[in-house]
Amino acid sequence: MDLSALSSSLETPAGTRLRIIGNLPYSVATAVVRKLLEAGHLVSDAVLTVQSEVAARLLAGPGGHDYGYISVLVALHCRASRLFDIGPAAFVPQPKVRSTVLALDFTPGPPLPAAARRALEKILGAAFGQRRKTLANALRELPAREGPTRRDGMTCLGREPVTGSLARCGLSVQSRPEDVPPSDWVAIASFLQDILA
Repeated sequence: MDLSALSSSLETPAGTRLRIIGNLPYSVATAVVRKLLEAGHLVSDAVLTVQSEVAARLLAGPGGHDYGYISVLVALHCRASRLFDIGPAAFVPQPKVRSTVLALDFTPGPPLPAAARRALEKILGAAFGQRRKTLANALRELPAREGPTRRDGMTCLGREPVTGSLARCGLSVQSRPEDVPPSDWVAIASFLQDILA
């Protein structure tokens, strides 16, 4: 659904933002939340029922196993909180999983510039897609406009820009993706956005 078109089509006072309420199936929950985050300037808040494992990932903070790509994006775009859990007996037929109701409050404010957002998503994808690697090793192979050549002939970031951006954030080259707070991800993306391909 195009949330911008929906917002425009509703007969509401200017400046009114959407309120979203839904029970999200496990298979699409993360994709729906990402779409809401992208359209956060149109949304005031959302109350969502998701599988408890999804809720854990959406609410996770740095340092835990559940902290990842979507955790960072949620933390940067809204205040997320757990309202309550729902047991299987509340549904017919009963699922084999527990559910959690979450509140997402979208804070009005300037969204990340498009270039910074693209860089952030590339960096998060590379870092959390290779959790066993250090952050420096996971990011140095990202395609870049300039830098060393990878084995496949593509130009990549290389070590220097990555270690430089980590140092500017006060992070070690041994840092792991799950230990980096959301604000540092934004800083890393802003340092690297001009050379990422």
